[in-house]
Amino acid sequence: MSSGGGVQTAIAATPNGNVFKNGTIDSLIATCELWHGSTVQTTGLTFQWYMMDSSVATDQGGGVGWKKLTNTTNMYTGVTTTQMTVYNGAVDSIQSFKCIITDANHNNY
Repeated sequence: MSSGGGVQTAIAATPNGNVFKNGTIDSLIATCELWHGSTVQTTGLTFQWYMMDSSVATDQGGGVGWKKLTNTTNMYTGVTTTQMTVYNGAVDSIQSFKCIITDANHNNY
C-alpha cells in the first residue's frame, strides 16, 4: 500500500509463538505495526483487534464474520493497542485474529 510518496505496510506477528499446547502456555502475544518505509509509525494511530466468528452477520468494523473484541479477563487484553494478549481460554481449538490499524487520516490497514 502506498500513501503520499511512501510505502506503508501493516505487519502482524506472534513473537512468543502461536500454539497453545496441552495447557503448557497461559497466554500468547499478537502484535501489529504500521511501517512507513523503514520506520515504524507510532503516532496518530488507533488499533482494534477482531476474532473470526461465523455467527457475526453484521460488520462490527472488521467485516462480516469478524467479532470486535473488548478486553475480557482470561480471554484477551490490549484489544485497542499494538499488542494484544490472548489467553488459552479464548481458543477452543483453532482461532484467527486480525488487527485494523487506522491512522489520523482515517486510512485503514
